[in-house]
Amino acid sequence: NESNNFSRFNFFPNPTNGYIKMRHNYDNKNALVMINVLDIFGKSVYKGALTDGSSFELKSPDGMYILEATGPDGFVKIDKIVKISR
Repeated sequence: NESNNFSRFNFFPNPTNGYIKMRHNYDNKNALVMINVLDIFGKSVYKGALTDGSSFELKSPDGMYILEATGPDGFVKIDKIVKISR
């Protein structure tokens, strides 16, 4: 069902100062979610794999980014992430 898919994984905080945490609701908490962060020009600025509760640092300049996340079951979620340094 769509509402279950919508919350399959979430990224926070947003806006962020650079550190982004991911939570997922897969039964296997060690399941890897593949992450690709793109700048507004479509250039990849971060790629990695996260497990439930882990985080990564976006070291790029302040601005808006597109985060593409792909779960182990092939489900894809695309989010906008705003980075604002303080």
